[in-house]
Amino acid sequence: MTTPQTTPEKIESSALRANLQETAGQVVIDPRYQPLQDIVQRFQGLSIKLEKLLYEINHPYRNWQL
Repeated sequence: MTTPQTTPEKIESSALRANLQETAGQVVIDPRYQPLQDIVQRFQGLSIKLEKLLYEINHPYRNWQL
Protein backbone atom coordinates (compact mmCIF):
# COMPACT_ATOMS: atom_id res chain seq x y z
CA MET A 1 0.00 0.00 0.00
CA THR A 2 1.48 3.34 -0.99
CA THR A 3 0.45 6.69 0.31
CA PRO A 4 0.24 9.70 -1.94
CA GLN A 5 2.98 12.22 -1.39
CA THR A 6 1.87 15.70 -0.59
CA THR A 7 3.88 18.86 -0.60
CA PRO A 8 3.72 20.96 2.54
CA GLU A 9 1.65 24.09 2.25
CA LYS A 10 3.56 27.33 2.18
CA ILE A 11 2.43 29.59 4.99
CA GLU A 12 1.91 33.14 3.85
CA SER A 13 1.47 35.19 6.98
CA SER A 14 2.92 38.64 7.42
CA ALA A 15 2.58 38.30 11.20
CA LEU A 16 4.58 35.06 11.21
CA ARG A 17 7.20 36.54 8.89
CA ALA A 18 7.55 39.63 11.11
CA ASN A 19 7.83 37.49 14.24
CA LEU A 20 10.53 35.29 12.72
CA GLN A 21 12.51 38.29 11.56
CA GLU A 22 12.25 39.97 14.96
CA THR A 23 13.32 36.94 16.97
CA ALA A 24 16.07 35.77 14.62
CA GLY A 25 19.57 36.30 15.83
CA GLN A 26 22.16 35.00 18.20
CA VAL A 27 21.54 34.73 21.93
CA VAL A 28 24.56 35.30 24.16
CA ILE A 29 24.38 33.76 27.63
CA ASP A 30 25.64 36.11 30.33
CA PRO A 31 29.07 34.94 31.60
CA ARG A 32 27.92 35.33 35.22
CA TYR A 33 26.04 32.02 34.78
CA GLN A 34 29.24 30.13 33.94
CA PRO A 35 29.80 28.81 37.51
CA LEU A 36 26.32 27.29 37.46
CA GLN A 37 27.03 25.68 34.09
CA ASP A 38 30.33 24.34 35.42
CA ILE A 39 28.58 22.72 38.39
CA VAL A 40 26.07 20.77 36.28
CA GLN A 41 28.30 19.95 33.30
CA ARG A 42 28.83 16.35 34.54
CA PHE A 43 25.08 15.74 34.45
CA GLN A 44 23.98 15.74 30.83
CA GLY A 45 20.24 15.98 31.52
CA LEU A 46 20.62 18.91 33.90
CA SER A 47 23.18 20.58 31.66
CA ILE A 48 20.85 20.50 28.66
CA LYS A 49 17.90 21.81 30.67
CA LEU A 50 20.01 24.56 32.21
CA GLU A 51 21.26 25.60 28.78
CA LYS A 52 17.68 25.87 27.51
CA LEU A 53 16.68 27.89 30.58
CA LEU A 54 19.63 30.26 30.27
CA TYR A 55 18.91 30.66 26.56
CA GLU A 56 15.37 31.79 27.38
CA ILE A 57 16.50 34.05 30.23
CA ASN A 58 19.06 35.78 28.02
CA HIS A 59 16.93 36.00 24.88
CA PRO A 60 16.33 39.68 24.06
CA TYR A 61 12.70 39.03 23.08
CA ARG A 62 11.63 37.02 26.10
CA ASN A 63 8.07 37.49 27.26
CA TRP A 64 8.07 37.34 31.06
CA GLN A 65 4.36 38.20 31.27
CA LEU A 66 3.52 34.71 29.99
